[in-house]
Amino acid sequence: MRFFILATLALGLALLPLGSASAEITQQLDFTFDVSNSAPEDPVSGSIVITADETNDNLPASIVSIDLTIDGHVYTVGEVGIDTVGVTATIGGTVNGVAIVGSGAHDFQIIYNASTGALSFFPFSYATPSSGPWSSIPPVPEWTITTLPPPAVPTMGPIAAALLMVGLISAGWLSLRTTRLHS
Repeated sequence: MRFFILATLALGLALLPLGSASAEITQQLDFTFDVSNSAPEDPVSGSIVITADETNDNLPASIVSIDLTIDGHVYTVGEVGIDTVGVTATIGGTVNGVAIVGSGAHDFQIIYNASTGALSFFPFSYATPSSGPWSSIPPVPEWTITTLPPPAVPTMGPIAAALLMVGLISAGWLSLRTTRLHS
């Protein structure tokens, strides 16, 4: 009987959601950069979803997803990295290192102030295997950072609630029964 009560309590508690205080936020960066009339692709538009640390000037921590195609090359999360110096964040291709855009490869970089969201003077550059590097022409016409809502916090389901209630009632009954037997 005691095993049943302990097992019921343990299962009920195991099904409860575990909450944690986190300063991680998810941001979506949407952009369109005018590059140059002679660049292979102009303008360049895309979207990158990142996680950022809200307690550390919104510095990007990881790439969640990317929607960016330049000159026919579709970028994947595995090809993109993050570099930060102070509050300056660089998100870019990793082929030459995040902070360098070299010619002869599919590469790009976006440079912005993570704390304010403001772009640097030449915030976007890219290269292709046959050309580049190309840099954006100030001012940048479209650049937005949107903080996405946090995922829904799971609540205790009806099964977990029922198991927890059965376990607590059984534990109370057993405790009462044990106390009366020893009186």
